[in-house]
Amino acid sequence: VANSGDETTYVDAYVGASLVSITPQTTWDVFGRVGGHYYFDAPKATGDDLTGNGRLGISWAHRVSERLRFTSSNYVAYELEPNYNEGFASDRQLEEYLNYQSDNAVGYRWSERFATYTGIKYRGIDYGSSASNNDRTTLTLYNQFRYSASAQTVWTFDYRYSETDSSGAAGDSTNNYLLLGVEHRFSPNSVLALKAG
Repeated sequence: VANSGDETTYVDAYVGASLVSITPQTTWDVFGRVGGHYYFDAPKATGDDLTGNGRLGISWAHRVSERLRFTSSNYVAYELEPNYNEGFASDRQLEEYLNYQSDNAVGYRWSERFATYTGIKYRGIDYGSSASNNDRTTLTLYNQFRYSASAQTVWTFDYRYSETDSSGAAGDSTNNYLLLGVEHRFSPNSVLALKAG
């Protein structure tokens, strides 16, 4: 990690648990984890060698019929950057922050080959006192069109509309996305998914 000439090395470790329930119609996944970042040489900006993080989440999928299904994926996390896996970071933060997301969709198969997923996602981030002018929430509406070219390959076309409301420095924005993709299943446990747009 480097920031204005300040370099350090860190390790990130956590323990977690997950409870999964799978039936022919409904799947639940409830999970939690706690852990921390340990800096071998703490950055001057933070001064702390050890910081904590935690995450709770629940995912749910319910098949009403062969054609209709509902999905919901939700989490809340309290953690410190650098956790760049989430894609929030635009700068280095000095303390833990809160981020959360709820993604809910309905899927419908119109024919043997054609299906859609329509959903709404709400995502927020609260940096607390260290950078409250970067706090923001994003509301996204989306629709995905899916065409099964074969038993292993599905072509996808996504349209997403999102609005971001920010406290200041992050900036408000309205965005439109068009994405073309392909999903190819090599085996029951291996899928390749590519998107561009």
